[in-house]
Amino acid sequence: MNRPRTGRGLWYAGGLAAIAALAVPILSAPKCDALRDGFLNPPAEARMRCYWWWLNGHTTEAAITRDLEQMKAKGYGGAILVDADGSSQEGNRQVPAGPTFGSPGWRALYLHALREADRLGLEISLNILSGWNLGGPTVTPEQGA
Repeated sequence: MNRPRTGRGLWYAGGLAAIAALAVPILSAPKCDALRDGFLNPPAEARMRCYWWWLNGHTTEAAITRDLEQMKAKGYGGAILVDADGSSQEGNRQVPAGPTFGSPGWRALYLHALREADRLGLEISLNILSGWNLGGPTVTPEQGA
């Protein structure tokens, strides 16, 4: 048998409904906003990275600055620097050689890249190899991989 609600019963039902109506937006809105904001503007550690090839060491300070500024403008968080050739694969013309990996000239370009990345708030990782083999100007064939 259904009994009519009393004033006290309506009071409880109305109070619970009000609490539920207020709690849903309070509990869910910040989480949705944070998720949306994080997707639209991810923190630095969550931004995409790219492989940044210095083909055959062939680069300049101006090219480094331009590349990094474009990475920043496109929303990248950084790059993995790979100094290797491979340009002549599939019949392509080989890229002229730049400073040898690890040489003083190469290190000067690398330090420039690190300074520019720092200025732009980008992270640089280094793939420590030259071409497809571990090496550098001071590594003899006997010491190589």
